[in-house]
Amino acid sequence: MRRVVFHLTERLISCCRALGQIADPTAIEPLARMLAPGGFLSLRKKQSSAVRAAAGFALAQISDPRVVEALAPYVDDRDPRIRQVARVLVKK
Repeated sequence: MRRVVFHLTERLISCCRALGQIADPTAIEPLARMLAPGGFLSLRKKQSSAVRAAAGFALAQISDPRVVEALAPYVDDRDPRIRQVARVLVKK
């Protein structure tokens, strides 16, 4: 089971990176769901911090005002990577 979760986590990170590079605003909602602590298609109750960080960085690459709304709740996140991305974009 751990192996399956690892591969799923790696694929989710790759998907986040690809969505960030494409920078299509239609990716905002799915990325925001992946950023949420409960996760998106997560096999666990908590989403991997690496997946959450990848989703946050991907959102930061999309030029759309809704990104700030999606990241605003995370300015005080426990994960420093997510917190930093959220704070930088919310301050703009």
